[in-house]
Amino acid sequence: LAALAYEDAARFFEIAVDTLPLAMPAAADIELELLLALGDAYVRSGDTPRARAAFERAVASARRTGNAAGIARAAIGFGGLG
Repeated sequence: LAALAYEDAARFFEIAVDTLPLAMPAAADIELELLLALGDAYVRSGDTPRARAAFERAVASARRTGNAAGIARAAIGFGGLG
């Protein structure tokens, strides 16, 4: 049952990430946070391929803005994929 809640959360994070550029084009910090949360939701729901993709997108987002802490947080997410 808990995995289903994380699947629902992942769906909502996907919607947020996809619509963010329309609502706030210069919101790289928000995009990064959403991608990290999305990766975490996918990890918790057991969807490793999608979690990996979300963390890869988070790394790319953090690199675009030079956010070293964001890169580190995404790397920690990757580490949780085991």
